[in-house]
Amino acid sequence: AVLPGNVVSAPSADLQRVIAELGKIILLPAGETPTIATVSDMSKLQGQAFFANAVQGDLVIMYAHARLAILYRASEHKIIQVAPITDTQ
Repeated sequence: AVLPGNVVSAPSADLQRVIAELGKIILLPAGETPTIATVSDMSKLQGQAFFANAVQGDLVIMYAHARLAILYRASEHKIIQVAPITDTQ
């Protein structure tokens, strides 16, 4: 997954809540604090397989060291997609 330029960082309080929710349904990398962003403009994500089922407001949780990206829909407590990070630029 490549993080596009049209996602915006989420507040740190949201990060803690999301990580707690995710940790109940998927094994998360230990010893690393992820970066979290919110999908803000679906038109710029067209053609990217990782975002094929994304909707505005979905969260992207990225573990740079573990090279893991998770697309998460907090409103449904549902993981939409998981992929390795292939480019961090």
